[in-house]
Amino acid sequence: ALQWSAQPAPDRGRRLAQQVPAALRRQLQRVAAAGCRFAELAARRQHRVRRRAKTVRYAYGVFAGLLPKRNRERRMRRLERFQDAAGRVQDAALVRQLGRRLTRSRPLRAAIDRWAGERARRAAAQAQKLAVRLSASP
Repeated sequence: ALQWSAQPAPDRGRRLAQQVPAALRRQLQRVAAAGCRFAELAARRQHRVRRRAKTVRYAYGVFAGLLPKRNRERRMRRLERFQDAAGRVQDAALVRQLGRRLTRSRPLRAAIDRWAGERARRAAAQAQKLAVRLSASP
């Protein structure tokens, strides 16, 4: 009944070392592909792309020992920069929400919306530019 337990265990460490780099590259390319049109995405989709970038970055850290150091560090830095820029887009949306809660003054709300909108546009454009660099990561 337990014949499988009598078999020697395959070398899972070696298999993992062969599979992890390719799997992480695929996930990085998914982030890059979505990020290349980041400025055009709806806010929820932008947030999902940012979360995926965070997950991939953490995975690079977890599996660091299985990856070449130079490529790993470069990709992690690029993911972090992308994540930061995408986070600034989220921050601008939060500022807009807070502005609506904190004041009923229409001129002040309009000023906050203009400021936050411009900040979000710049951050989204930067995130998009950084995503292009992600896709070019060796």
